[in-house]
Amino acid sequence: MRIKDSRLWLRILIAIAFLVGTVAVIFELLIWQSNKLSPEFRTAARPAFEAIQQCERYVDQSAFAYGTRLENAENNLAMVRPRAKTPGDRRTRYVLEAYLHTVTRCKQDWETHRGSDDLRNNCQEMLSDRAELDKWLK
Repeated sequence: MRIKDSRLWLRILIAIAFLVGTVAVIFELLIWQSNKLSPEFRTAARPAFEAIQQCERYVDQSAFAYGTRLENAENNLAMVRPRAKTPGDRRTRYVLEAYLHTVTRCKQDWETHRGSDDLRNNCQEMLSDRAELDKWLK
C-alpha cells in the first residue's frame, strides 16, 4: 500500500511541476511579446530618431539652423506618441524623448558653457541614448 501511495504522490508532484513549468513558459512568452516593438510604432519611430540625430549634428550651428531641426524632431516625436501601444513601444518612446531632451540640453550648454563638464556629461548621455535607440530601432 505504501508503494502505491508514494507513486501517487510522485505522479501528483510531476503533474504540478509540469503545470508550473508550462505557466512559467507562457508567462515568459507574454513578456517577450510585450517587449517587442510593433511594426506601426517602428515605422513612426525611425523618422523621429533620424530627426533627433539631425538636431544632434546641428548642436554647434546657429540657433536658426538648429531650431528648424528641433521643430521637425518634435513634430516627428508627436507622431510617435499615439502609436506606442506595447510596453516596449512606450519604453522606446520614453528613450526617444530623453534623447531629444539631452540633445536640447547639449545645445544649451554649447551656447553657454563651451568646454564645460556639463557639456561633456550631457554629450556622453546623448551618445548612450543614441546607441540604445539605434539597437532597438534596427
